[in-house]
Amino acid sequence: LKPHSDGSVELASLAVVTEFRNQRIAARLISNLMAIAPRPLYLTCRDVLQSYYEQHGFRVAPEEELQTYFRRIKKLAGVLSALHVVNNSMLVMICE
Repeated sequence: LKPHSDGSVELASLAVVTEFRNQRIAARLISNLMAIAPRPLYLTCRDVLQSYYEQHGFRVAPEEELQTYFRRIKKLAGVLSALHVVNNSMLVMICE
C-alpha cells in the first residue's frame, strides 16, 4: 500500500514469479491488503486488467473522483498513449 502526499493510497506494484502463477497468490495478496487498506483505495493498471480488478471491487474512477496524484498520472499516460509510446491504455481504478 503506497501513500501519496495528496492523502490518497494506492494498491501498487504486485507481481508473482512465473512459476508460482495460477495459484491465486495475487488474489490472496490483494484480498489481504484490501482488508487493511483505507478507503478510497486507488490503483493504476493497463486496460486489459480492468475486469480482473473489478472482481476485487474496483471500478474505473471518473476524472472528478481522482486525487491530484492520479490526475497527473492519467494525464501523463494519455500523452504517452497519444505518442504511441505505450500499447495499452492506462486506467485509474477506485475501491470505496
